[in-house]
Amino acid sequence: MTWRSTIMTPIEHAWLALETMAEFGGARRLGAESRHDFYALLDAEGRRGLLLISTARPPNPPAFDAVHISIGERSDSRWSLTIRLNVPGLSSVFAELCQSIANSSEGIANADVPSFVVSRLIKWRELLDAASAGTLGLQALRGLVGELIVMRECLRIVDPPAVVDGWLGPSGAPQDFALPGALLEAKAIRPTAVSIPISSVAQLDVAPGVRLFLAVVTLASLQGEAVDTFSAASLVLDLRSRLKAFPVASAEFDARLRRVGYDDLPAYDASQFRIDAIRYYQILPDFPMIRRSQLPDGILEARYDLSYAACGPFEVSLEDGLLGH
Repeated sequence: MTWRSTIMTPIEHAWLALETMAEFGGARRLGAESRHDFYALLDAEGRRGLLLISTARPPNPPAFDAVHISIGERSDSRWSLTIRLNVPGLSSVFAELCQSIANSSEGIANADVPSFVVSRLIKWRELLDAASAGTLGLQALRGLVGELIVMRECLRIVDPPAVVDGWLGPSGAPQDFALPGALLEAKAIRPTAVSIPISSVAQLDVAPGVRLFLAVVTLASLQGEAVDTFSAASLVLDLRSRLKAFPVASAEFDARLRRVGYDDLPAYDASQFRIDAIRYYQILPDFPMIRRSQLPDGILEARYDLSYAACGPFEVSLEDGLLGH
């Protein structure tokens, strides 16, 4: 039997309200305090959707099978970007996608939100394509192991259901964790690495007042078992054991693992890892990074390598970061 959370997202509540009132062709704004104009949409045919209204023209979107995306210019000279679900059976996954897009857009400038939304859709498609292609490659597996190591550390400090609920890596959000009072981005690097790959400007450039921390796991990949080594499979089993007392969080943890393409396969026992170090850095105004406001006109996104050594002055403990000591 496929497990599904009984906790509805805000957009699902909005869709249900529209359906209850038979407001076909209607829309309800998501979040009174939101910076951006996202709406839950129920179109004239009863299809659920997400609507963004922006002053910036959205980029031309690629074609998708399960959703239909359209853009249009409104009479008030603003633009609309509409995402409608074509497959009703995917409503639960679609709700998570839409909610993730709306939530993760909060730290993005208004003019960049349409491009950000389209890039999130493409990222989700890449994740789903990778998940259906078989086992995860070593690079993807290292990234997942890095996130799970940071999750295990957070479980020592934060309420376990909040940690699992805040694990946003599987949804393609800019940061891997949204925990009470703080965002956390996890990176796994090799012992010889001198830099940290930053895959988008949004990963480190967040709205003023948002507390963001960078977790860097120095992770060695080894052949054969040795002292202090572990496999991805053993790490997953350890986390399941820690979550056993929280049935809903445990089921959600497994659901998110499946979303990134992880299944309980013998292959995930083959690769061995060793943690050489885990360090945490607070992203303060003078932290070395590229800010979206610094991008030249016409450049919508950037990937860059961050000097590991340059992060040193910003190191904090995880307890200080999450508990605000």
